[in-house]
Amino acid sequence: MPTPYIIVISCVTTETVMVSSPSIFYKADEVHLFRYIRDPGTASAKLYEDHFQSVCKQIRSSLPECLVTEHTDDPVYDLPRMVRALSVLYSRIRKEHPEAKVHANLSSGPSEFIAALGIFAFLNPDVKLFKVATKRYTVGAEEFMLLHYDGDGNAVGLSREVYDPGPVPTVTLDGPDEVLVRSLRLYHQVLERGESPPGR
Repeated sequence: MPTPYIIVISCVTTETVMVSSPSIFYKADEVHLFRYIRDPGTASAKLYEDHFQSVCKQIRSSLPECLVTEHTDDPVYDLPRMVRALSVLYSRIRKEHPEAKVHANLSSGPSEFIAALGIFAFLNPDVKLFKVATKRYTVGAEEFMLLHYDGDGNAVGLSREVYDPGPVPTVTLDGPDEVLVRSLRLYHQVLERGESPPGR
């Protein structure tokens, strides 16, 4: 039996091993990395670029034959555009590798990307969602306290200030054709009675 072709889909922001380790675990033949480049040339852009390059290096050091594809056309925090981008990618995957096993990573990326993966897997049940948990952190308790607490000892988290709430764009999913569903129900009832459907 031939070895299945393995594809892993992830998003890269400021995590590395949460993306590279599962790709290596599944022995991916292809890895698709979604990310968004905003404000090129800034310190923030460098932060994201460095993490992306580190992920690629980790994957290629363990899987030198793996094809790593970068997806940067759409913002990873735009739910409808991510659903559309994942759909386009899936069509291409199925055209090029009809029998491929597709794994999608829920462990990294913004909430909109995670939601898009959920919709993506719902529409394509053969896509297997997975997540990884952190076994060991890069910072100790003291460093964590410096980052997440203010000078008065109040817990503040990483965000010091946020924008006003904004609505989340909706994604419309077309349901099955009602006439077709009713026809299939009638067809099933005829078969259950042991009769032959008309035209057979």
